Amino acid sequence: MARRTESTPPTLLPALKSHLWFASCPPDFQQALVERSRLWHIGPGEILFSRGEAQDSLCCVVAGALKLGSVNPKDGSHHLTMYVEPYHWFGEVSMIDGLPRSQDAIADTDSTVLVVSGPLLMEWLAEHPENWRDLARL
Repeated sequence: MARRTESTPPTLLPALKSHLWFASCPPDFQQALVERSRLWHIGPGEILFSRGEAQDSLCCVVAGALKLGSVNPKDGSHHLTMYVEPYHWFGEVSMIDGLPRSQDAIADTDSTVLVVSGPLLMEWLAEHPENWRDLARL
């Protein structure tokens, strides 16, 4: 399956609230996350992002599953750190520290990932600094 993207439907909001972190965020921050996102559809083995890439997004699996970890360059084996399924959020460390990605994110199955634009979220957080604490709680 080739990677494709689409706008995030507002109807996804109730499902996202099934995750404790998202549900505990103020409604305006929840809305900001959804409005600054797109849905990415990726197939098994496709890379969402790679270790060492610049941070540019906060992510949430909405269907399927991804493996987070690192790939051994010598033999191609994957060292699993975390297996993420719906509605798990990830990618916040690079959003907070601004450093490159520390892990690879690879689809294990056909997956749909909510990808929140890092630059757009940072712009919003600059205007709403009280929500940095919400991001840090993730």
